[in-house]
Formats: sequence, structure tokens, C-alpha cells
Amino acid sequence: MKKIYVFIIILATLLFLIIYPKHNLDLGGTWFVNKIQLNNENIDGSFVKIDDWRKTIFFEKDHNHQIIANFKIKYDSIFPYMILSSKEKSLNGKFDIKKDTIIHSDVYRNDLIINLKLISKKSCLSLYKTIQPNKKTENFPKRGRP
Repeated sequence: MKKIYVFIIILATLLFLIIYPKHNLDLGGTWFVNKIQLNNENIDGSFVKIDDWRKTIFFEKDHNHQIIANFKIKYDSIFPYMILSSKEKSLNGKFDIKKDTIIHSDVYRNDLIINLKLISKKSCLSLYKTIQPNKKTENFPKRGRP
């Protein structure tokens, strides 16, 4: 009888892993601004914070005026889009998500530059983030090395 329960649990776990959606878009963190355009008007800003837990986007329109927008990520077949809702009228509606990763190699380090564009009919948020991948460290020296 125990073998049947174990078999059912293993089968259910395998089915869950097969059926579970593999769409995972990680946007959380602090992003630097390339360009923010709301209602075809350029806005100066230095950074945008995206919080995955609260599903919110924070940025400053002016030095005194902070804009907060809530979002939901949905998919058209395999292409992601974001539905934003905010008090700012130009940040309401459907925004297409375009994410691109560029590898920038230097003599001393390799960086990943991630570009993110949120595009709607009248508004565009162009953001970027630089990530330094972890270097593999050796715990023990290899044979023949001091």
C-alpha cells in the first residue's frame, strides 16, 4: 500500500513539473534610466525601482513628485506584456516588454548589460541594469600549484 502512495506522489510531482508554466520574467531591482517618455514628453530621472513582491514600479517625475504604478505581467502566447495602473494617466494600460542582454567583455571583467523597454502607444520607459556574474572561486589549490 505504501508503494502505491509513493508512486502516486512521484507521478503527481512529475506531472506538476511538466505542466508548470516556465514563464519567469525577473524584473525586480534598481534600474538606471536611458529615457522616460510619458505622453510624448521626456522626463529626467536617474533610476527606477521595480519591486516584484509588491508588483510596483517607483520613479520620480520631478524632484518632489514620485510616481508609483502597480503592474501585472501577462503573456500573449510567449510574448510578455505588462498591465500598469497608476494615478498618472499615461502609465495606465498595456505595455509591451522588450528585454535584451548584452555581454560586455573587458580585459579585467565581464559585465552583463540588461536593457528593458516598456512600450505603449504614447509612453516609453527605456531602462538598463549592469550585472557582474560571479567568478568561480577555487576552494582548494589544484595539484602542482603553490
